[in-house]
Amino acid sequence: MLSGRRTTGSGPNSQRTAESQRTGGGGPPLKVGYALKRGTSGFFSSFARHKRWFKLDASGFVYGEDAEAADTGKRIDVFLSRIVQKSSSALEVVTAEKTYPLEFANRDERDSWYKALLSAQQQRADAVEALIIRLERALEKRAASGNASLERGESRVSLQSAKPATPVEILERLDALTRRLERVAA
Repeated sequence: MLSGRRTTGSGPNSQRTAESQRTGGGGPPLKVGYALKRGTSGFFSSFARHKRWFKLDASGFVYGEDAEAADTGKRIDVFLSRIVQKSSSALEVVTAEKTYPLEFANRDERDSWYKALLSAQQQRADAVEALIIRLERALEKRAASGNASLERGESRVSLQSAKPATPVEILERLDALTRRLERVAA
């Protein structure tokens, strides 16, 4: 145990909490390396570029002046972000709060980061969707045993989808599930 939180495995990449495992957070890095981060505020922001170390895992990325600083940096969640290819060597990670313009040495490096960012989004979506399915099944089981009931006309969600759900679809399902759980608890 570390600071009263459950961790799994051993070593530097294994100190994830049980909660982050269930929701696709943390884990071993999908990609690490340097990129140039352009400033986003102030007069000289379009000119200033700072070399930063980035570390991407399934829950997002952190960055800093070097690998050590990145480990303590603020986590940027990419789950609901838009990843936009801007030029042959640049992309932007657009979150609800901020846009992160990044430049790489060449097109191959940019493409590699682009694919890794999309992979991180999909891994997180898969983990959240699996959690929703487990909660839906538990609620269905409780409803079947008479401890909870579905509202009239409320449909049961298909547990097998034909295609991977988008983050927005997952959040809509999570919102609907939350409303159902609130009714059961009331």
